[in-house]
Amino acid sequence: MRRRIAAFAAFVALVVAVLAAAPASAATEPLSPAGAEAFSQVAGCVAENGRLLAAIVVDDSGSLQSHDPENLRASAVGAILDSLGGLEVAGDGVEVEANLATFGKVYTERVGWGSPSGAHGDALRSAVGEYLRNRGGGQMEQQTDYRLALSRAQQSIDERAAAVPGPTCSVVLWFTDGALDVDFPDPVGAATEAARAEVCTHGGIVDSLREAGTHVIAMALFNQQVPEGHQHFVSPKDHERLQAVAEGTGSSCGTDPAVSGGAAGAYLMASDPGQLRALFSGAGALIEGATAGPSLDNTDGTLEIPVDSAVGGFRLILEALDEAPISLAAPAGSTVDARASGGRISGATVTSSGSDGLYVVDVRGEPSAMAGTWVVEAAPTTVRVIDLFYFWGAVIEPRVPAEGLVLGQANTVTVVAERGGVPDDAAWYDDLIVGASVGGTPVAVVPGPDGAPSFVVDLTGDGGRTSVRVDLTATAVTAGHAIALGPASRTVELPTTLPVGFPTVSPSALDLGRFYHEEAASGTLTVHGVPVDQVGASDTRVCLGTGAVWDRTPEGVVLAVATDAGADGCVTVAPGASRDVTVTLTASEAAEGVIEGVIPVRFEGTEPDQVHELGVPVAASLFRPVDESARWGLVALFTVLALLVAWIVAMVGRALTDRYRLGGDVRVASVPVRLTADGVQRVGAPAGDPVLRTDDFRNVSPRTAATFDEGGIDFARRGPRFWPYQQFTGVVSSPEGPVAVGSTEPMLDARRAPTEFAVTRQPFFVASPTQTDLEGPIDAWLVVFIDGQGGAINAQVEERNRDLRTGSGLERIDWESVAAALRQAVSEAAAPQVEVRDAPTRVKRRKPRREAAPEAPVPAANLAPPTPGFTPSLDYFAADRDPAPMPDQGRSSSSTTPLSEAAPGGHPSPGGPPDYFG
Repeated sequence: MRRRIAAFAAFVALVVAVLAAAPASAATEPLSPAGAEAFSQVAGCVAENGRLLAAIVVDDSGSLQSHDPENLRASAVGAILDSLGGLEVAGDGVEVEANLATFGKVYTERVGWGSPSGAHGDALRSAVGEYLRNRGGGQMEQQTDYRLALSRAQQSIDERAAAVPGPTCSVVLWFTDGALDVDFPDPVGAATEAARAEVCTHGGIVDSLREAGTHVIAMALFNQQVPEGHQHFVSPKDHERLQAVAEGTGSSCGTDPAVSGGAAGAYLMASDPGQLRALFSGAGALIEGATAGPSLDNTDGTLEIPVDSAVGGFRLILEALDEAPISLAAPAGSTVDARASGGRISGATVTSSGSDGLYVVDVRGEPSAMAGTWVVEAAPTTVRVIDLFYFWGAVIEPRVPAEGLVLGQANTVTVVAERGGVPDDAAWYDDLIVGASVGGTPVAVVPGPDGAPSFVVDLTGDGGRTSVRVDLTATAVTAGHAIALGPASRTVELPTTLPVGFPTVSPSALDLGRFYHEEAASGTLTVHGVPVDQVGASDTRVCLGTGAVWDRTPEGVVLAVATDAGADGCVTVAPGASRDVTVTLTASEAAEGVIEGVIPVRFEGTEPDQVHELGVPVAASLFRPVDESARWGLVALFTVLALLVAWIVAMVGRALTDRYRLGGDVRVASVPVRLTADGVQRVGAPAGDPVLRTDDFRNVSPRTAATFDEGGIDFARRGPRFWPYQQFTGVVSSPEGPVAVGSTEPMLDARRAPTEFAVTRQPFFVASPTQTDLEGPIDAWLVVFIDGQGGAINAQVEERNRDLRTGSGLERIDWESVAAALRQAVSEAAAPQVEVRDAPTRVKRRKPRREAAPEAPVPAANLAPPTPGFTPSLDYFAADRDPAPMPDQGRSSSSTTPLSEAAPGGHPSPGGPPDYFG
């Protein structure tokens, strides 16, 4: 515990030297006394409790494009994460957790709670890059709502504090570059003024944070290059208001922490984006318990760092402008690379971390290893300025008399600076100044008999408490180089002791923990009798009252105390014996807040007239319970809704993706063919002639659709009904006969054949269902689509003819398989069909065509060839059909000349009739 405290006991009073060391182009403001007090309180809290919750809240408003156009805030936040990670290492058992959120018009938590080191630290840094470094003004919010930043950060801290064991310290590291503005794009008006009142009114948002013990560290960037009159200009009044929000001083905002006893805050401001990283790194050093030293200007390549015996370590923050060497030499002469990740030098430990040229170098060690002059050597072109911070490394410890703080008398307490339980040598200090308060009341501190600072705890009055709260602060000036250290702070509960002959109780203060009004908080007090060997030892008694005196309770809540000490509340103990008493606390109604007070206790000693009344401090916290059934119900509901939305989106996406896409240059041809095992031949054309001709093709209306009709074929799709990750598949069918799709393995399913959505990738064959000879050639219609993009239609037609001749190209076609598949389909089509319910989606079925009365056979020479754009009827292949014009099927969405209005012979194309099939 002492080692952990040693890492934080010293803290800064002023950071003027750090900020004043910025280049001339940077304007910064010094840390105020209120800000120094805030850092001191944080250090003292962490020293005592060993756990820090740091909520990092970063302004994400559009004004950042004016104040920080290079997004330097991302590196700055990374620097403070490095400092928080260093706090875990230096703290020797201290646990640090951080989260990251952004705010503007809304508050968004980017990364939840976890260590600033390791995997979670990597996640925090990754989020910094994603949400800060890569943001553009068009993506940012245009409002700056302080209410969200502070209230939601406190809510997050409360939730995390409730989930971890033991007491915690909390700080909001709040970065903003703009004034409070919730009226944007309108001028600042009533809404902003109302928001300011909500933040700053007594008992408002700021007071709630201070009362909860959360320290607000506001780090502001107000770029002086933004001119007055610009929409993102921040006035001096806005500076003052932000400082008041953080510190409670200047322009009134909430109750002054110095008056109310709430957590103090700090305000750090830079007016040059280039100083952000140094500002954030400096803030991290202050949180760790550092004191600002002088900034070092590198004029000749050598910088000396004086270190006296009372100094426990120092930190260098430097920006390297190139990769030239930077060496650090110890007083004994040993050297180390200042940018190396870690090592030891002359008994001291050196650690270094850095990114984007900014390096933080820590040197820690025992006084014997640290004292002397350390030297940094670097070319002025490599390092111009080094910011220096000193760590005290000592603990401010109160030393009480051997008999303790005895009630009924004045007790002298001495204050010492010690390390590992060993007091520092008084010769190490030119001055050690201590301030003290007892029970919240300041007391005088004077040199004691041995010259050490001391003060009196006066317990001569009747009554009192079983413990006394003592608050200590200390500053020091070292002997040698007059290095200022501190202030360091320490808060302790010192137990009081009754005179000889009285029983005692432990613990001296009772912490009942968290509870809600439907349950009770409970704790145990142990009553100890007088020692057996004490002169006149006999039974003693302790009586616990139930009329507690409350210093702090949630508003409107009535508290009740009960014990199991019996009807009269008294416990009798024999000499040398102990008894436990259970104390319970209940609340009248649901509420949230801190409970502090005292339980009156009457001590009766060994003599009849020995009676002393004390108050045992008691503390607890009341919270509103979470309705678990409602919570899990909402979790389940929102989970189902999220899955439902995802399912709907996926289904819609699948339905929109798996569709036929016919561009403006797609053309289709339908020609009668004869299909054999050796290939396909056009009906009526000499052997070896092309199957397809350029004038066979006509334009297709461009569209993207789930279904369409072209060339006498219905194109549809079938696929997932409920599972969106299964793809739709295209299917084709025709009311005239079975369809086969030419491919390596012909796709055919009686009247529905699967196909690709890219219709230009394969030919389609519609077989005549009236054929009786299924062993010979198959009579069919060939339907082919081509994409005439670029006007190369002739080349496309030639390529398709080549594919049809060789069975190669986009798809390698096995003609024997295609013919066999069509034979099978014709055979199945002739057999009785069972209704198939798994039909393609949204296919509009056409009515059966009315058959004409059979007439005498007509020679094939009387048949005219099909015209380009001809919608086929497979009765064309029936030798006993009348060669009268075929009726218009009305199936193409493009314009087609009705056959009844065609040229003589009933066909719209001129020319002689072809040689028919057989």
